Amino acid sequence: MAFTTINKSSDFFNTLLYAGTSATWTAHSGLGFQPNFTWHKSRTSTGWHGFCDSVRGVDASSGCKAVYSNSNNAEESSTSEYLDGYQSDGFTVGLNGTFGANGEDYAAWCWKMGTSSGITTNGSTNITPLGYSFNATAGQSIIYYNGNQTGGDKVPHGLGVKPSLIIVKDVVDANSWNVYHVSNGATKYMLLDSSETVNTNTNRWNDTEPDSVNFTLGASAAVNGNDNNYIAYCFANKRGYSRAGKYTGDGASSGQFIYTGFKPSFILVKCETHAEPWLLWDNKRAGYNVKNYRLNPNQNVVENTSDEIDLLSNGFKFRSSGAHLNGDGRTYIYMAFGQTIVGTNNIPATAR
Repeated sequence: MAFTTINKSSDFFNTLLYAGTSATWTAHSGLGFQPNFTWHKSRTSTGWHGFCDSVRGVDASSGCKAVYSNSNNAEESSTSEYLDGYQSDGFTVGLNGTFGANGEDYAAWCWKMGTSSGITTNGSTNITPLGYSFNATAGQSIIYYNGNQTGGDKVPHGLGVKPSLIIVKDVVDANSWNVYHVSNGATKYMLLDSSETVNTNTNRWNDTEPDSVNFTLGASAAVNGNDNNYIAYCFANKRGYSRAGKYTGDGASSGQFIYTGFKPSFILVKCETHAEPWLLWDNKRAGYNVKNYRLNPNQNVVENTSDEIDLLSNGFKFRSSGAHLNGDGRTYIYMAFGQTIVGTNNIPATAR
């Protein structure tokens, strides 16, 4: 039996680094696939973190109705200078501080979904999506739905297995991003646009764990307001490619090793017991073990160059006692994507 069904992770996730130009529109290529979900951030300025996706539309007519992980704002109504299309190997960006301002350096974290019909409902779905794109092989999907403020109603996610991470944003009103993480369960949620600790309330996920077909909503306006539209980004654990988990810090300068079973290409971390920012690393930006550069999804700050974290062949290890990533006795959640070191991909098993 194969260790993983995904021998080449860059078929489904990749980071593209690019520079803003003075052109009205600039195409950037080298991604390796046509993305369905892109997350953009200027590394050199205080531009915001911009999320766009193919389900809500990224093309010449509709542009990109961006939402921002560092803000609870509704989606943008003006899209003329944002994104102007996803292509087979990348995307086209405009002269905007979030996506392509002249002279700034950017990172874009990109996921491929692709299937936009035939989602499984099993007859148990109460909310029919307005649109969706899913990839059951990679365990990742985008679901666009209309809320009804009825606790217990279910939304299909298309993954075929239980999601490990669900990120939901109200695109109509100024409500925070709500995050379900498998390590916390369905009575708790976190806020992607905030440094807050983990919250407990059943009105987000109705105290009901997602299953292989649906995730369940509470009656909170943050995830299920009457006649409001929402976007949900859903991810499952896939052996050799993606993993959501939790760890406890030890406060040591040579700290925790977190096993993922693959070489991380993207790591998202949040302390759940203390008010600390969200943390994001990848394997493409400048920096090297042990100084891998960091960005903060809930803050519009420039790239931080001081974190001490090793990206290894089978996980990641902290080389710092910093409270934001390895505080003694503090607990943290994470989500990681990466490249398997076992398979037919001819990729060597090395650290960064």
